[in-house]
Amino acid sequence: MKLTKFKVWGCKVGLILWLITYLTIDEIYAQIENIIVPHDVSESLTDVKSFQGVETLKDLLVELDVQHSNKGVNLYTTTIGENPIPEVRVAELSEHDPWFGSSSKRRAAIGAFVSKAKSDFLWLAAKDCDERQTNFYRTLAHSLSLVDLSLSTTVITFSDAVEVSSVVSMAQFVDNPSDIVNDSYEDIVQSLEADARLPDLSNVKIIIVAPGQNNDLILYSCRFWKKFLGSKNADVVVQASF
Repeated sequence: MKLTKFKVWGCKVGLILWLITYLTIDEIYAQIENIIVPHDVSESLTDVKSFQGVETLKDLLVELDVQHSNKGVNLYTTTIGENPIPEVRVAELSEHDPWFGSSSKRRAAIGAFVSKAKSDFLWLAAKDCDERQTNFYRTLAHSLSLVDLSLSTTVITFSDAVEVSSVVSMAQFVDNPSDIVNDSYEDIVQSLEADARLPDLSNVKIIIVAPGQNNDLILYSCRFWKKFLGSKNADVVVQASF
């Protein structure tokens, strides 16, 4: 009898060791990730549109790969330019327990998440891009204030990144755009932080998708955000497409 119990115990230990060996860390420990997608609905300096609605969502879902992981996702969508404090919508997918969770419930949860995300992206895509101000910074600050920044957070902005608001107008530097990151940099930062201060962004990656970087005002606006947000410990990437 004792020998039988020992064999059973040994089999259980062996199974646990096998699972630990062959399952990835993500499969063992479910994680939650924040994704924030602000879409610029202001008048742009370029005719190239980086945000493509549902097609952009499809690309994002490929990156998230929720079908083959146990992660949870909070997917926030909002507008740049419509209001100083914009409406924010969210599609939520809870993390999945790989040990005791139901596979069928996980599939249903993924389906509901994708359906809500599609609705939110269609809402963004239907917006007219005709607003006079951008409020780029206020949108970013407000969106980040809504999420738990102890979690991995990625912000993907679809915008030319030119701040035009009652706080700062980068459009005034159209004749000397390099001043944005040189002579006027500290003054711009001071004005922005007098309006709203950002927390430490150590767990945050910010991807600025800004087509039209052959325009110097767009180019130096992107360089400003890379420098300023980087000073808050964010990982900042500027790219022309997503």
